[in-house]
Amino acid sequence: MPPTSLPPYDLAAQSSSSNDRRTRNSERTSLSLEKDKVYSDRSAQLKIERLQARVQELESILSIQRNNACLSPDQDEHSDDDEDMAPYETGRLVLSSTGNLHLHPSATFYCPAHVVPEWQHALNRLNDQQPELVTLPAYLATYLPLHTTPEHHRQLLDLAFDRLLCFGANPFKDKFLQAMDVDPDARGLYFSPLLHLALLGVGWRYCQDREMLMRHYPRQGGDNRGDEYYAKAQVMIMDEANEPCIGNMFALLVMTLYYVGRGTDTLAGACFTLCQFQCLNFRVHKQCDGQLGELDLEPECELDNARRDIWHFCLNFSAWWATFYAQPVLPMINWGVDQRPPYVHSNHPDTNVRALSLMAAQHSQLSYYGFESLSINHLLKMPNDMRVKRVRELGMYLKQWQQNLPPDVAWPIPPGAPIMHPGNIVTQGMYCTYIILLYRPYLIEIGGGPNLIPEALQRCLECTQDIVDMAHYMVDHHGVMKAPLSWQHVLYVGSTILILQVAGLPNITEEQRLWALDSLRFIQEALKEFAYVWVAAGRTGSSLRTLQDECTPSRDMVVEAVGDANRMMSDLAVDLAGGVVGDA
Repeated sequence: MPPTSLPPYDLAAQSSSSNDRRTRNSERTSLSLEKDKVYSDRSAQLKIERLQARVQELESILSIQRNNACLSPDQDEHSDDDEDMAPYETGRLVLSSTGNLHLHPSATFYCPAHVVPEWQHALNRLNDQQPELVTLPAYLATYLPLHTTPEHHRQLLDLAFDRLLCFGANPFKDKFLQAMDVDPDARGLYFSPLLHLALLGVGWRYCQDREMLMRHYPRQGGDNRGDEYYAKAQVMIMDEANEPCIGNMFALLVMTLYYVGRGTDTLAGACFTLCQFQCLNFRVHKQCDGQLGELDLEPECELDNARRDIWHFCLNFSAWWATFYAQPVLPMINWGVDQRPPYVHSNHPDTNVRALSLMAAQHSQLSYYGFESLSINHLLKMPNDMRVKRVRELGMYLKQWQQNLPPDVAWPIPPGAPIMHPGNIVTQGMYCTYIILLYRPYLIEIGGGPNLIPEALQRCLECTQDIVDMAHYMVDHHGVMKAPLSWQHVLYVGSTILILQVAGLPNITEEQRLWALDSLRFIQEALKEFAYVWVAAGRTGSSLRTLQDECTPSRDMVVEAVGDANRMMSDLAVDLAGGVVGDA
């Protein structure tokens, strides 16, 4: 039988019904896919946001852990897990008598210049010497541009050590003088002709002896005193750059300070960069107990102590430099630093040396915090909530640092305690400086407003009060002329908060504003006098005046307030000099 067939109208109806079902199914499928796509996109976006937040949190945790590891130099023990994560070594390290911890020729990486044996270096130096020349006393050394009496020569060195090298450096004056008296042409761990020149130039900057100034600077008025020594030192740097020594690294840091004080920042940066490279080249940031044993030496020998001293001096100086110029420095700060703190000269007969050495051992930890205070607020990208969390953690670490200081170097000074040395006063001032740098962005709009960290204002005001108190203490007990160069940095940072108080910070009383105005006047006078020693101090005062002009809402208001403050304080006389000219 032929196949049955449907009528034409039935086929059309069936086809129409089938098309309708397919259309409805397609619409439902499309709608379902569209909803799934929306849900998938939203879910994916949420997952991405959660992953990004988690990555940022982990990066923050790793950064904090890395910094905490640096901030705890006494933690020498490492777990097995830490060792599994350690980077691969580059090869065997050997230690030379100059303090250079360098790669052995058998290492994967090495510098061929280091292959020259020690005896060859000694022979080369011996051949370079002229045996017919007789070793002269240090004050008559042939490389000195000016020759003074033995007494004046020693006086200049005393000024340099006691007033500039008392901040950030472990005292090494005795070792310097001992090496200088043996041979003023030698280069060693704590002495070199370059360091000799650098210190004498600094001594002239602090010199107030009228007899010495009239004898050697009768016409110039002494404004350029010390510059002749640095002209000679500039030439000597390049002559000795290929054979560095730790003594020259000390010299480069002293020269950096000198050029900063003289207002020649480019020259300062050049010296500082060269010093950092030489420190990196010598690997002074690393312990070398095994290599010391190969030389039949032990930890805390003079070679080990010199390496520790120059590393921590460079570290402390770098933290000051970074926060002064707002520039990241010291590249080896995260390169496997495991160096011990400086050796504390606890048995030294000089009370000041003991106190300065004790503070030097504490200063390095403070310097790590200084680096971190700059990085958290000004160098790293992160969400505000994470930034605030890290600021509070660092603020806690800083507070613990101050609370754990030994009583001999603590501030405020307990009644009956010896007068604190200017170097330790400035170190305490740097603590306040780092606190202010940490919290100051949260007082003004650029830091997101005051609501992010409500306690920021109080912390800044407390540290500003301490800085003003320290400034009065410095003036009353020592005089402006005995302060290290870095004192002007402390005064500047403290003055920024004083200016904000005058300009109208919230919750500041009229009495506090008047006190801030009077404190600004006191600091400006101190900086003006300090400019006799360092030109940079005068420029700091000028910068403060510019900042005050920009931040002050009404000049008439300030003039009126200044008049009120002057009337209130008219019976107070401030003697900034703290001594007569001619007093060394």
